[in-house]
Amino acid sequence: YMHEHHPNVHVIARAIDRWHVYDLWSAGCRDIIRETYDSSIRAARSTFEALGHSREKAQKLVGVFEAFDRKTMLETAQAFIESEDPHADDSEYSRLVRENLETWEAELKANMSYALKGQDA
Repeated sequence: YMHEHHPNVHVIARAIDRWHVYDLWSAGCRDIIRETYDSSIRAARSTFEALGHSREKAQKLVGVFEAFDRKTMLETAQAFIESEDPHADDSEYSRLVRENLETWEAELKANMSYALKGQDA
């Protein structure tokens, strides 16, 4: 409604999960606050600090995860929106999620290792 009747209004919306993000993105919203995700990121940073890492190191470690998530979010959002049944095993969305999971673990471990050593990935 807003984008159709008031195209110059900047909409800021809160999303409770990834699927809610996809729904908001599909509706045209581009400023989405991911509540559960954002609080989980803060909790992870606090956990790294509680384990003895500096705030800067903790933020760098969390940043490694956030970078990968940002990289995959847009492509999976588009596939989710375009899929007739995104949860079907043969959908493009499901294929992308499986592909990302296969590469994510090794890439995330390597990049976290670099971050722990104070290096860039």
